[in-house]
Amino acid sequence: MMPDAHRLLWAKSDRGRDDRRWLPVLAHLLDVGACAWELLGLEPEKTLELYARDLGFATDAAGLEATRRWVCALVALHDLGKASPAFQQQWPEWPAKAQAASLGLSWPTDGTGPCPNPVVPHGVITQVTLPQLMRKHGWHRRAAKGIADAIGAHHGFRASPADQSAAERPKEQGGAAWEQVRAELYGAVCSALEVNGPPDITRFDGGAYMRLAGLTSFADWVGSSFDLGRYEPQHLEDPRAYFGRACKQAQEKLKQIGWEQRTPLASRVQTFAEVFAYLSEGRPFRPRPLQQAAEELLRGVSDPALLLVEAPMGEGKTEVAWYAHLTLQTTLKHRGLYIALPTQATGNAMFTRTAEFLERAGGGRSLDLQLLHGGKDLNQDFQALRVRPNTDAPEEQAANVRAREWFTVRKRALLSEYGVGTVDQALLGVLPVAHQFIRLWGLGNRTVVLDEVHAYDVYTGQLIEQLVRWLHALGSSVVLMSATLPRERRAALLHAYGAQDAPWADYPRLTCVTGGQVQARHVPADPARDRTLSLHGLGERIEDLAERVRTLHAQGGITAVIVNTVQRAQDLRQRLAQAGLPASEVLLFHARYRNKDRRDRERWVLELLGKHGARPERLVLIGTQVLEQSLDYDADVMVTDLAPLDLILQRAGRLHRHDRDPSARAGHARPALHIAGLHPETLPDLQGTAWGHVYQPWTLLRAWAILRQRSTLALPRDLDDLVQAAYQDADPADLPPAARTALEDARLRKVTQDAGGETAALFASIVAPDRFPGEVKLPMWDDDARPDDDPQAEQDGLPRTRLGDESVTVIPLFRHGDRLLLDPQPQADVAPLFRQDFESAPSVFPLVAALHERSVRLGRREVVKGICSHVQHHLPAKPALHWTEIAALRDARPLVFTERQGRWTAQLPNLGVEHDPELGLVFTRPQGGTA
Repeated sequence: MMPDAHRLLWAKSDRGRDDRRWLPVLAHLLDVGACAWELLGLEPEKTLELYARDLGFATDAAGLEATRRWVCALVALHDLGKASPAFQQQWPEWPAKAQAASLGLSWPTDGTGPCPNPVVPHGVITQVTLPQLMRKHGWHRRAAKGIADAIGAHHGFRASPADQSAAERPKEQGGAAWEQVRAELYGAVCSALEVNGPPDITRFDGGAYMRLAGLTSFADWVGSSFDLGRYEPQHLEDPRAYFGRACKQAQEKLKQIGWEQRTPLASRVQTFAEVFAYLSEGRPFRPRPLQQAAEELLRGVSDPALLLVEAPMGEGKTEVAWYAHLTLQTTLKHRGLYIALPTQATGNAMFTRTAEFLERAGGGRSLDLQLLHGGKDLNQDFQALRVRPNTDAPEEQAANVRAREWFTVRKRALLSEYGVGTVDQALLGVLPVAHQFIRLWGLGNRTVVLDEVHAYDVYTGQLIEQLVRWLHALGSSVVLMSATLPRERRAALLHAYGAQDAPWADYPRLTCVTGGQVQARHVPADPARDRTLSLHGLGERIEDLAERVRTLHAQGGITAVIVNTVQRAQDLRQRLAQAGLPASEVLLFHARYRNKDRRDRERWVLELLGKHGARPERLVLIGTQVLEQSLDYDADVMVTDLAPLDLILQRAGRLHRHDRDPSARAGHARPALHIAGLHPETLPDLQGTAWGHVYQPWTLLRAWAILRQRSTLALPRDLDDLVQAAYQDADPADLPPAARTALEDARLRKVTQDAGGETAALFASIVAPDRFPGEVKLPMWDDDARPDDDPQAEQDGLPRTRLGDESVTVIPLFRHGDRLLLDPQPQADVAPLFRQDFESAPSVFPLVAALHERSVRLGRREVVKGICSHVQHHLPAKPALHWTEIAALRDARPLVFTERQGRWTAQLPNLGVEHDPELGLVFTRPQGGTA
C-alpha cells in the first residue's frame, strides 16, 4: 500500500489559508527525525553516550552511530498515531480523502456508524499502537511500552488509563488497512535511518524516558516550523534521500534559533588561580582555602558528581560553583550550567555576576544565557542581552553572551546552554505539569547549582531531594551551597544522589559524591575572619525593643534592627519618631513597599552601608527578613527578634561584615547582638508577637533554649555546632519544667506539620527515577500560564513548588477625580488599564514596566479574599483588565486609594490599607489602629 498511502495521509496543513499546502505523515516523521539527528550532532559526545546506555549499545564509534540512528528513528515515530481515523477526520476538506478511502483508509460517517472521537489525541494512539509494531520487529514488551509512552507524550501530557482505553477502540485507530499503513510507515522510517535489528534491552528506566521524551518534544517543535511549501509528492519516493534533505533544513532552523555546538568553555582543566585571575586586578589571584580544596577535590572526578559546599558567607562559594562547572564540563563533557536561587532578587544579582563570568571564561565564543523567573522581562540586564529574531545590529553581533529570543519562552528557557533563575523553574521538572520532561531534558548532562539550600521548608526541601534524584539519573552534576545544613538534611541530599553513606567532617566542609562513593573534607576557616559576638537579651514587647534601639542609637554608629513582621517594623519606626529620633537617622526597609520604592530603599542601604558606603555618623536601619537575604551591608551593632537559630546566625553575618578600623565603629568596637525575646527564665510570647505564625514555634523555642545561657558567640567557629543542636530533639538539661513542656508540645506539632509537608510533596511530585513510570500523574496545567510560586495554584488544586499562605499581587492606583494615576502626585501618569490604553501607546513595554514597578505582593488573607469585590466596586461596568493578557501582569489586581485628610487609604471588607511614603502599605482595622 505504501507507494500511494504515504502520499495521502496528512500530518500538517495550511488549512483555512491554502488547502493545497499540506504535508504527509511520513514527511513530518522524517522532518522531526532529522531535527533530532542534527540536535544530537551539536550535543557533546557525553549526551550520546547516555542514550547509548539507555539502548544497551557500546560507547565506541560504532555503538554511538547505532545509538544516534535508533534514537532519531524512535523520535521520528512520535506521530505514527496521525495515521488513524481519529486524527485524519479532523480536516474534513483534506484533498486526498477520497483517494485514501479507495485504499480502505476511511471511517464511518453519514450516520452509518459511530464516528471516531477527535478528542482522542494522536500521541495517545501512537502510545497504544506502536508497542505492537515494535514487538513484531523484535523489541521486548516492557521496553517497547516505555518508549511508546515517552514519544507519545510529546505534546506535554502522559496518557491516562482512560485515554489509552479510548485510543484502543478500533473506530479511533482504525482496522487492518490502518494497521498496515502504520507498519509501512514504521518500515519507511527504519529504512530512512538505516536501522535494522532492535537494541537488546528489556526495560526503559526513568532517565531514559525523560531523555527520549524531551528530545522528541524539542525536535517536534523545530520540525513543525518547516515550510509546508517546500514539499513535492515525488520527494517521498526515496525516504532516505528525503531524510538527507530534511537534515539540511534542520541545520538551517537550528541556526536560526541560535542552537550551536555544545563545547566546553575551556580546552583544558585550569587552576582556580588561572580562571579567576581577572578578579585580582593585575596581581596574582590567591584562592581561599575553601576554593583550593574544591580544586583538589574535583581534580580526580571522572563521573558526574555532587559537590556540597558548607561554609560561612564570604568564603567564595559562588566562585567554587563556577569553577566546578568549568572543570566538570571539560572533563565530563557536560552541556551547560543552571544556577537556581531562592528568590527573584537573588536570581537577578546572580544573573549579572554570571554574565560577567561567562564573558570572561567564554574565550570569545557565542553563548546563550537566560534569566528564568516571572519578572525576567523587566530586568534591565536581561533585556540588554536579549537578541530579537533577524537582528543584525553590530553591538549584538559583537557580544559574546546573549539571550536569544527563541529560548525566552518559558518552556524553552531551560534548553538554553546557560541559565540563572529561581529554584522553582527547576522544580517544575519534577511536578506533573505539561512538558515537565522538557525541563528535565534541559537540565540533563549539565551542571546544576542550587544555592542556599537551607532556605526552604519541608515541602520544598522534599521536592529538591526529588530533583537531585532525577539530576543524578540524567547524568548531571550538582553543586549544593549552604552556610550549613542540619545533619539529617545533609544526609538526605547526599543519599538522593546515590551516596551509600554520609561521612562527617568538621565545619567548614566540602563533600563530594561520585559513583556512589563519598569524600568529606574539613577546610580550616581563615582565622582572620573569626569574630566573637557578645549576646544580650531583652523583652519582646515593642516598648522594650524601642528603648534598646534608642539607647544604642545614642552611642552612635550603625544599628541594624531585624524584626519578624512588617507591622512590628512599622510600629518600631513610629515609636522611634515619637521618641524624637530624626527621620534622617532612621531607614525602614521591608517587603510591603511598591517595587520601585523597595528598590530605592535597597539602593540607599547599599549606598550608605555597603562595602564602599558613605556610613553616616549614626543610623538606625529597621527591616524584616529582606535584611537577612543577600544584601551586602555592614552594621556596627544589631538587634534582632528571636528567630530560628540558623536565621539568627545569618542575620548576625551582617555584624562587622566588612574590614573596618574598630575605632571607626563609634561605641561598638566589639560586635554585639541583642535578641528580643531572649530572657533566661521567661519563655517568649509567640502568640502576641505573631512570631509563631511566621516560624514553627519549635524552631523558635529551640533557639531560645540554646542561647538563653550564652553570653557570647564565636563565628564562624560555633556556627555548625549551633545549627546541629538547633535541629536535634534532645533538650538542654537545665531547662525549667514549663519550658520543657512547651518544647515538647511544639515538637509534636512540628512532627505533624513536617509529616504533612512530606506527604504533600510525595503526592505533588512525579515518582523517583528508580520507580518510574509508576502511577501516571497527569499534567494538570500548562506552566506557561502560571508565574513561579503562583499564589492561585494551591486554591485551584494545582501543583506548587512552595507551600505557604495565600497572597496576591496588587498595584496601588491613586484616584484624582475621575482619573486613576500611578502615583499620589496630581501630575502623575494615568494608569493604563484596558486594551485601548495599550493599543494607543507607541510601545507596550514602558507601560508594563511602569505598572510592574508599582506592584507589591501582599499575603494578608483579607486582601486575597477581598480584592475582587474591591476591583468590581472601583471599576464597575468596565471591560476586563487588559493586564490579564500580559504575562508580567497576569495575576496583578488594582488597589485603588482615595485621599482623605492628606492620607491615601483603600478599603477592603474588614480591612483598611493606607499608603504611607515612609512606612509603605499599612493595614488598619475599620475601628482604628494597625492590623
